[in-house]
Amino acid sequence: MTPQIYPPISKAPSDFVRRGFCVKERNNDFNNEDVEIRNKRIRAGQPVISLSGAPQSITISDRGLITGTPLLSGTFTLKVKVESHDSQRDSISFQMSVSQGLNVEPISDVTVKQDQAILPIQVSVSGGTGTYRYSISGAPSGIRINSSFGRITGTPAESGEFTIRVQVQDRPPSGGIIGSVPPITGSRSFNMYVQAPLSIRPLSNVRATKNEVIDDAIQVNASGGQTPYT
Repeated sequence: MTPQIYPPISKAPSDFVRRGFCVKERNNDFNNEDVEIRNKRIRAGQPVISLSGAPQSITISDRGLITGTPLLSGTFTLKVKVESHDSQRDSISFQMSVSQGLNVEPISDVTVKQDQAILPIQVSVSGGTGTYRYSISGAPSGIRINSSFGRITGTPAESGEFTIRVQVQDRPPSGGIIGSVPPITGSRSFNMYVQAPLSIRPLSNVRATKNEVIDDAIQVNASGGQTPYT
């Protein structure tokens, strides 16, 4: 007996799911039992769908749903083939671009001075498609990053210890029958120690007598700058 498929096949795999198919044996009534076709078990009422050219771990279900986690990077041409039970065939191809995960290189901790411009810090990134967008959080007031080139510059307006987190986003190309790909992100943190300007606390005026020891020692207190003081 030769299976038949109703209605005829359309090109898009989504049509298989939306319109629905039912399988019928010649000269017999419709049935709902599973049937074995070419070593692939499918439910009666569905066409045979196959996928080729996909990166490892990307598969297609009997209902035409492509899923998985690609284990290789690169550009792949995937081909979806559909065969009906009466030997009608159709296929469609599309490309899947798989980029490597982003790697944000380590950033060394830095010690800078309040109210003085810092030496520029360049964030280095590899992987993805190379179209990066940069942002930072946790930085002192006055410190910023160029969102297109990943260069950290500025003049810190406050002192203290800051843990700065750099986040990089890379958006792969979109399109194809599986829709848009979400952005790929990576991040790296480093510490920025901002020293306050050197400042000596005010001293009170004192009286002293010639040839006599000063009654109370005078303590000089300073803050800011880099210790130890000399």
